[in-house]
Amino acid sequence: MLALLFYMMRWIILTLSLANCFAQGVWEPRAPFPFPAAHIAAASLAGKIYMVCGVASQTPSLSLFIYDPETDTYSRGAGLPVSSGLQSCNAASAAGRLYIAGALRPGGLEPDGSTYEYDPATDRWQVVAQMPTPRGASGVAVIGSRIYIAGGSTGVNTVANLDVFDASTRQWTSLPSMPTARHSLTAQAVDGKIYAISGLLAAQNEMYDPDLRAWTPRAPIPVPRGALTSGVIAGRIVVFGGQTRDTHLYDPALNTWSELTPMTTPRQDTQAVTLEDRIFSAAGNLTSTHEAFYLPPNPIPRILPDGARNAASFDRFLAPGSLVSLFGERLSFGQQRIASLPLPTRMNAVNVRLAGRPTVVQAPLLYVGPTQINFHIPYDLPLGFLDITAANADLAGAPFRVAELLDSAPGIFTTTQDGAGQGAVLISGTANLASPATPVRRGQSIEIFCTGLGLVDRPPQPGQPAPASPPALTPRTPLVTIGGVQAQVQFSGLAPGFVGLYQVNAVVPAAAATGPAVPLTLRMDSESRLSNTVTIAIME
Repeated sequence: MLALLFYMMRWIILTLSLANCFAQGVWEPRAPFPFPAAHIAAASLAGKIYMVCGVASQTPSLSLFIYDPETDTYSRGAGLPVSSGLQSCNAASAAGRLYIAGALRPGGLEPDGSTYEYDPATDRWQVVAQMPTPRGASGVAVIGSRIYIAGGSTGVNTVANLDVFDASTRQWTSLPSMPTARHSLTAQAVDGKIYAISGLLAAQNEMYDPDLRAWTPRAPIPVPRGALTSGVIAGRIVVFGGQTRDTHLYDPALNTWSELTPMTTPRQDTQAVTLEDRIFSAAGNLTSTHEAFYLPPNPIPRILPDGARNAASFDRFLAPGSLVSLFGERLSFGQQRIASLPLPTRMNAVNVRLAGRPTVVQAPLLYVGPTQINFHIPYDLPLGFLDITAANADLAGAPFRVAELLDSAPGIFTTTQDGAGQGAVLISGTANLASPATPVRRGQSIEIFCTGLGLVDRPPQPGQPAPASPPALTPRTPLVTIGGVQAQVQFSGLAPGFVGLYQVNAVVPAAAATGPAVPLTLRMDSESRLSNTVTIAIME
């Protein structure tokens, strides 16, 4: 049964696959790092964030954690092949692999000049090169397959060296040094240029042009500090952390700085990673805090005309209890889907506001993505018009009005995920679809999975899963038609353990037609709206 419930929830998620503009940006909590840590190094590979090195309770960590922003969960990879551990690591990704391009040994007084390469395909580390000047606590920037290491500490001295590692050849090259020696700085690449920003006791912002092999001073950071970090959003560098909670935005095109929303949790000794215009920053200051930073989209989020659809049938009619797919533009930066229940009302800095008469609620969310949001309409929402407003990073678009929320608007899920064809209909007591591969017999019971059947007698709180004992039942018994013949309904209510998923059990009539694609529909009564037509396979 648990396997079946997991299968159905994943099916729904894949099928479904309020505020003013705050220019300062938004900080949002993410799943905490697995343990309190400092000096975490991080880089992204194939949509995931690889976090390594670090110190936990004064003890160096060998662990490699892999964070998936889509599910907000962690997994583990092979640990560092260094028995004593490393700290102040220079981490980067290039050519499909993760690199530690210099670090400090525990205690911070001895450098490690080995270049460690991690291959996610084999989950293995190896040493592939040695740095020209071993060091850690450097600024790290990447252009293509080339990893630039600026400044840093040898454990005894602060250096200005600039070296580049080419991941395609596994060769190091020394380049002209920075004008200002510093460590615990941050660096980013924008439009083919390298920006080395601040550092311990340093306000400098210096730009390196790889084509000219020359450095140029730029506008200094307003609040100098060390142990800071940064990310890039839309060609602008977001700098934060260090010995303050300040967050600043540097625009290389204008050579100007501006203030952004300060960090919710001030931290230092962490390395940020940018993925799809979101900046993730985990741990630091021996905390497990993990937060993401977002700037509002430009232009504002937009819901498409007729963009609110029943998530099963893709019809435009909706009812209380419906799972809804909302289609639009700039609805979210990247994707996130639920990994557990109850459903949140805010996810990936996205929220959906439902305003009717007189109720205003935040919708429980199942999935958010740039062009689609999947949410649930609470079971007890009043009938009538409904205004739907989507906000991304606290910037809301224009509301989309549903002219009338009906008392029922059934939609039956399908395996084609488009509201037509093979229905999400199981043979009762099995995990088998009533499909041509495993047809149902006349007289057998089937379980029809659908949404939008309206009110139930024991509605769960918004976002909470449906109860199992006793189950939440629909006050009315739906009319189910199979092959043009009305079927006997045995159960109609919420599928236990799910949100917004209804289950209708019915007996296949003895007079029903047989074949690989027999039509099936349902409605709550003879006057209410008819569902989409799906098919099941029936054998005699």
